[in-house]
Amino acid sequence: MAKVSLEKDKIKFLLVEGVHQKALESLRAAGYTNIEFHKGALDDEQLKESIRDAHFIGLRSRTHLTEDVINAAEKLVAIGCFCIGTNQVDLDAAAKTRDPGI
Repeated sequence: MAKVSLEKDKIKFLLVEGVHQKALESLRAAGYTNIEFHKGALDDEQLKESIRDAHFIGLRSRTHLTEDVINAAEKLVAIGCFCIGTNQVDLDAAAKTRDPGI
């Protein structure tokens, strides 16, 4: 496997809305330990605080990634939508940032 630019314990995953336990187990099995998991959705202020230093976010349909929230994400690399569709993500705002993948 290719070496990543950061040690795995420095890469932060933010999983909200009770993303399936299998995702959490898979990340841990791959050696990632910096995982913030929330059973429910976060309000905008909580989300902006949690996403600030996250590299990856996994969400379902109740969490809305607005332009304001996306701009608060200083290290975000990718957004994973564990649901049908992406209408809860401001795709234009995500495309303007360094975020290459949804």
